[in-house]
Amino acid sequence: RPKQWAYMAVAATLAAFVIGGGTGYALRGAPSQQTTIASFTGDALEAHRLYVVDVRHPVEIQASERAHLQQWLTNRCGWQVRAPELDAQGLKLVGGRLLPGPTGPASFFMYENAAGERFTIYASRAKNETSNMRYATRDKDGTLLIAGGEYMPPADRLRTIRQYVVADAAGFGKMLKNRKLKEAFGDLQNEGKLQRPPKGFDADAPHVEYLKHKSFIVWKEISLKKKIPADLGKDLVTEFRNAYPLIAWLRQAK
Repeated sequence: RPKQWAYMAVAATLAAFVIGGGTGYALRGAPSQQTTIASFTGDALEAHRLYVVDVRHPVEIQASERAHLQQWLTNRCGWQVRAPELDAQGLKLVGGRLLPGPTGPASFFMYENAAGERFTIYASRAKNETSNMRYATRDKDGTLLIAGGEYMPPADRLRTIRQYVVADAAGFGKMLKNRKLKEAFGDLQNEGKLQRPPKGFDADAPHVEYLKHKSFIVWKEISLKKKIPADLGKDLVTEFRNAYPLIAWLRQAK
């Protein structure tokens, strides 16, 4: 198992809703390193947004050529690339493509469930000599970052979400208390949280502390322990399902 890896798992249920993203917390506030993880996150999100809506050409190589796809990506990326087997979790491989990453090539796989919802996995290598990202080097193992929600959405979208927090205060509170969501991820991440309520929102507005958030996302880390666990695919699907209450709530924020 190669060392010094950084993986991002990205998933979504509709093209209009983006789930996925890393946060600066993994880097413990090192400004020079946040640029790399921000770039990594942005690349993963942009690829997801771009290709999940594509009907005719969502991937370069179809799942029917799985062996060729894996070998081609392995040759182009420079490390062994394998598409996780997720059939048992109800996810069928659509195919994959080669994409640019923040410091080199990246592999991109797309899956689809019976309802037509698409999930993507974006993987890239973090070069320690240039990024020295703590989550990529701690204990000399890689770390899988799994996240769900909307990471640093545009200003107009962020305002829509904040307005919906107020309009659906009870529903938002219920979502935050969801047992599976809380047990899996804890609270929403508050990277870049404002010190004061955003313009147009009163200090006594419901969930005012969450109105200060710039992102509405949850995330967690899973150690790869020098190799990808045999049940990683199952773990990914489980975590995506655990994050679904947040996804479902955000999809209603229009």
